[in-house]
Amino acid sequence: SVYPALANEGIAQRETLSSMAKRYNAIVGINAGYFTSRGDPLGTLIIGRKLVSSPLYGRSVFGITENDAVVFGNPEFSGTLKASSFSVPITAINQPRRGSSITVYTSEYADSTQTEEIGKEIILIKGKIVGIQERNASIPPDGVVVSAGGNYTKLFEQLRLGETIDINYSVAPPWNTIRQAVCGGPRLIENGNISINHAEEKFNPALVSARHPRTAIGLSFDGDLIMIVVDGRSKHSAGMTLKELALYLQKMRIRHAINLDGGGSSTMVVKGRIVNAPSDGSERKISNGLLILKP
Repeated sequence: SVYPALANEGIAQRETLSSMAKRYNAIVGINAGYFTSRGDPLGTLIIGRKLVSSPLYGRSVFGITENDAVVFGNPEFSGTLKASSFSVPITAINQPRRGSSITVYTSEYADSTQTEEIGKEIILIKGKIVGIQERNASIPPDGVVVSAGGNYTKLFEQLRLGETIDINYSVAPPWNTIRQAVCGGPRLIENGNISINHAEEKFNPALVSARHPRTAIGLSFDGDLIMIVVDGRSKHSAGMTLKELALYLQKMRIRHAINLDGGGSSTMVVKGRIVNAPSDGSERKISNGLLILKP
């Protein structure tokens, strides 16, 4: 089975891939999605059908269906918060709060929202407001925190303790029924053709054109799942541009493939042993990994 593992079983955390693999007794593991320096995953993360982190910039995602089929795509997110006096769109789930936005933090995230900028945060248990703070509110194990920043802060000042709040959010089909998913980007191969969409997914062009260590995941025309790690930034290996990586995958008869986090994060573990040469000289602590577990 394919399983996305979180660092230390939390979101705003970091841990080495080999440590994650050991905890799950994984056969194989690779680093997965991008993350902030603190360890917040950037983009879609679904574990056990639960949306742990919402889509970002419509970036490419790898997923596993309930029937163990492999899917690739660009999930869309939507959500709404309804109070007695207003209704507003939800911006993100378990992502760093940015500017004028409304972010929902669940118990998977951390002990608190870890927000630094002043805003307005409401603590909800069973849909009722049980606490109101300006930042870094504690997240209850049986509830959520909704954090408002920027222009939404003043709107949240209308809310009072005991008020009922209705929250609904989801990713669009078929991603709302996907069992596991991790975000990467940009796309590399689509239906056997090279299709690098870095501009659409808001990636820096330097990520595409320069040679770096790389990690990618793909599906062959024969139905095989392919995990690949490319070493780089050393005298032994320069790494690959994304075009070179896509060409290599195309020669391997890969039908669909996306790029994952690379650079110093690029790591592969097989049966407890690191089989590549991480460019930092040792394993980098990462936010999330993608593991192959024994059935």
